[in-house]
Amino acid sequence: MQQLLSQGQVDFGISSVWMPDENIEFVPILSDQVGVVCRKDHPLVAQGGALHWSRLQDYPLVRNGTSRLLEGTQAAGLLESSLLFVSNMISLIAMLEEGIGITTLPSLAFPVGNEQLVFLPLAEPKVERQIGILCRKGRSLSPAAAELMAFLRGNMQVK
Repeated sequence: MQQLLSQGQVDFGISSVWMPDENIEFVPILSDQVGVVCRKDHPLVAQGGALHWSRLQDYPLVRNGTSRLLEGTQAAGLLESSLLFVSNMISLIAMLEEGIGITTLPSLAFPVGNEQLVFLPLAEPKVERQIGILCRKGRSLSPAAAELMAFLRGNMQVK
């Protein structure tokens, strides 16, 4: 998407992943906390209380595309010990429902309406991804894009 933005093929984008670029501005609009997703009958659910990363070490972790958010945190060691990586969300959810392991996901990536899985927020260290608007610096938006941007600013408290 960033390339499309740089080439002027799109007016702006909404993303959590971007590479710093002197021609592109990133305006954060949401913070999305990372947590653990597991079956409702998993021992982590029964333990209750604030969930610390160290409590995850005894369980098989299924890495996914958002697992890179753990890199550079105290939880990075979990990635090294994981033997499984699944990039497809449908496959990931199926593996979790079968009890093959646990995973980490941002809260907005949790499958709403799934009755077999639960999202457990992690207390320490707290890891979040920033979701924001990418736009070209010094460029005006098309009228339609400007209207949508005004709507986002009014409803998501975009600065």
